[in-house]
Amino acid sequence: MLAAPFDVMESGRMAMINDPTGAKVVIWEPRKHAGAGIMNELNSVCWTELATTDTAKATEFYWKLFEWKPQVKSMGPAGDYTEWSVAGAPQNLFAGMLQMTPEWGEMPSHWSVYLKVADPDAIAAAATKAGGKVIVGPFDAPGVGRLALLQDPAGATFYIIHLTLAGR
Repeated sequence: MLAAPFDVMESGRMAMINDPTGAKVVIWEPRKHAGAGIMNELNSVCWTELATTDTAKATEFYWKLFEWKPQVKSMGPAGDYTEWSVAGAPQNLFAGMLQMTPEWGEMPSHWSVYLKVADPDAIAAAATKAGGKVIVGPFDAPGVGRLALLQDPAGATFYIIHLTLAGR
């Protein structure tokens, strides 16, 4: 537990925890503010992803905590990739997980957010003009889309992606 449950005015209640692999997680109990109201639209959140040092431990934790159902698929030489859905709705995938490899170095387990955009190259250029940085990309991920990792002027990182996956 990083921060015990506390009220956020009348909007809701939240707490901050570490999962067993060290990734920070904020949990939210809605009251007057339900949370994200727009998802999967241009310029909004379309995916979240856990990069972790131990996928088995993380899978067990998120199943026990939220009943997230894992769907593991092979990515060939890149290893396995887990997609999560809420139990009872396997068609509604909302997050992914990948195993960190030694090439990641000392980076801790962490969650990333992906924002859906029409043109990652244009957004990356605009981010630089606005005082941010392009950390990686833009690059093509075959079968997924074109993406980039950006950093805002305060240091927060996020991905932008133009999805080419069917149905997304």
